Amino acid sequence: MGSTGYFARAARSVFGDRTLWWRILALAVVGIVPLLGSLVQTGYMMVIMRDAAWSIDRGLPAFSERDQIFRQGLVGLLVSLVWGLALAAVLIVPIIIWVVVIVTTGTEPTVPWWFGVAISVFLAPFIVFMYVAFVRSAVYQKVSPGLSVSGVRQLIAANRSGFKGVALPAVAVGLLSAALSAPSPLIVRQLETSAFSVFVFPYAWAFLLSLFTLPLHLTIARSYGLWAAETDPASWPPLEPAVEAHNVVPDEAIAAAQQAL
Repeated sequence: MGSTGYFARAARSVFGDRTLWWRILALAVVGIVPLLGSLVQTGYMMVIMRDAAWSIDRGLPAFSERDQIFRQGLVGLLVSLVWGLALAAVLIVPIIIWVVVIVTTGTEPTVPWWFGVAISVFLAPFIVFMYVAFVRSAVYQKVSPGLSVSGVRQLIAANRSGFKGVALPAVAVGLLSAALSAPSPLIVRQLETSAFSVFVFPYAWAFLLSLFTLPLHLTIARSYGLWAAETDPASWPPLEPAVEAHNVVPDEAIAAAQQAL
């Protein structure tokens, strides 16, 4: 353990793949579709994590692995939803203060353009732990490992010396994405064009932003997988039967989600 340069090694693998440009283009297009975009992008990242954790170096996953991408994406969204609800409890205090200020001052209840950036900066430290949760769920291919706080702590402790090597780049990329996203709502408010332009602009901005940030997020995903690989996933403890039985995402749930989309 203790290897360094996870991000650099991951970047060589991701950017060295000749199919990167059109895969990023496809992921960016899908990404502007509500729910489906998040599911596919999250699933693709988790497949990359799983490959790296098992020391599989085959380049970027093929889109033909749609069942695996969809399954991992569904697992990832459920994990992020639960973690998001926990973080919402932390964010409720400043939101309540903001609402009280609006009510007492009688100002217009408009969300300031910098609000999203402020929230992203506040949540940046939590991103590093979310990725650890994703790695655990990607390896076990189940929801419950990503929801185990003790499991996340144990994985970090198993390779604590290398954790900084993946945590700092993850925070940096998260903050960069937040900073690049910030101008979008500000520009929309300044637009004096048709309602159609106001509606389309955020999607166009998100698409263009994804072309730049998605390769970085894929690199972060692979770097976390490389970090986890040094803990030997084959030696990770098996899930308790009772927990495993109640946290597998069944094929019926996937089929239902596909129909909903």
